[in-house]
Amino acid sequence: MRFAFRHQVDGLIFDGDQVSGVHGTVLEPDTARRGAPSNRNAVGSFEFRAQAVVIATGDIGGNHEQVRRWWPSRLGTPPQKMLTGSRSTSTGACSTSRPSRASGS
Repeated sequence: MRFAFRHQVDGLIFDGDQVSGVHGTVLEPDTARRGAPSNRNAVGSFEFRAQAVVIATGDIGGNHEQVRRWWPSRLGTPPQKMLTGSRSTSTGACSTSRPSRASGS
């Protein structure tokens, strides 16, 4: 297992319909305390490939546009105003790169 701190995943790498890796942006080191806002200054890029990929992105609660996009239809129309209980960094940025799947899959 490999941990890569200050690496922001921007997308998934697919081989066919299987996730085989991730790619993204290496962020500049930051001395902010845990839980405090930190810089998002890009200093490079990366690509990691693996036999198995575990996706643990946190949540999208800090991105109201994404919350509305993925709002369950069984709950009706998403609210116009929302109270955010997550950090502003919980954007779900990687979730915007999902491939479309054929119906029935």
